[in-house]
Amino acid sequence: DITVLSFSDSSMVDRNSSIIKVDSGWIVYSKNSESSILSFTSDGQFSGYIGHRGNGPGEYTSVYDVVVNQKSKVLEVLSDGGIFCYTFGGDFLDKKEVTYPAFSFAIDDRQNYWFYVGNNTTYGDAKMICTDENIANVAYYLHQKSNMLPMVENNFGRNGEWLTFHESLNHDLYTIENGKLDLSYAMDFPNYKLPKKLHELSGMEVIEELQRSNYASIINYLENHDYIFLNVLLNNEGERIPEVYYWIISKNLQEEVIIKIDGGISAESYLFNTQYLSNDNKLYCLGYIWENKDMESFEENLNPSVVALSLIHIRRCRR
Repeated sequence: DITVLSFSDSSMVDRNSSIIKVDSGWIVYSKNSESSILSFTSDGQFSGYIGHRGNGPGEYTSVYDVVVNQKSKVLEVLSDGGIFCYTFGGDFLDKKEVTYPAFSFAIDDRQNYWFYVGNNTTYGDAKMICTDENIANVAYYLHQKSNMLPMVENNFGRNGEWLTFHESLNHDLYTIENGKLDLSYAMDFPNYKLPKKLHELSGMEVIEELQRSNYASIINYLENHDYIFLNVLLNNEGERIPEVYYWIISKNLQEEVIIKIDGGISAESYLFNTQYLSNDNKLYCLGYIWENKDMESFEENLNPSVVALSLIHIRRCRR
């Protein structure tokens, strides 16, 4: 399925945006940006803004992350100074005070809040902070001493009823359920190990060390009742462009398939921006229907499309 998002001066979608599926359609936002949050109907028509960017009452100054509170059916926006709550129609409801400098967050099945603060020495060596629904009763997780700068990424997987967590430069994959953070998988990539001294470095040293290393990075981890989906990047020393793969595992059939994304496809393609795995086994992506990497990236009067890929007929792949 392809849903083209309508284009106008008001509904221009930023590159590298994210999507959230709601009953009325799609919410589109760009992490760590000053852009407004957009709302589209299920057939791609622009239906308005979720709140407004600004310094007034009920307005956010920036967007770090957006989450649907499944219990209250409210959109919650992490911004400077707290979490701003809106209806799906975009009306402001409330603001929750949050003092943690988080880059992303999630709400679990028990209404606990999980904040990813990364390598922030303000809170010691914990990368994850968990609170109750009142942003109180704090617990700390994922302790690791690191000199690396905090990373801004999509850590929490949006997977229907499942809630997952990962870091790009870490091969441990987690699920959040029943108020607990559980290590689900510890992945191993032979000959593509992350540098051992990575967390001893900082700034440009990390980038330089990665550039001269053969390493794997999981850039998206999604899981539902039937499938595990991993979007994996392989960096080869001396190569300018990393290789990108889909690794899809059927949990019921205990079979898997590995798909390499053609390096000739445009980086603006939906294939490079996987977003959401639904309960009915559809993988949603956001991007352009471009196959030629030389095609003009900034074509006028064109927004990206929401593309749904069906995960069916998985067969064993010999490696």
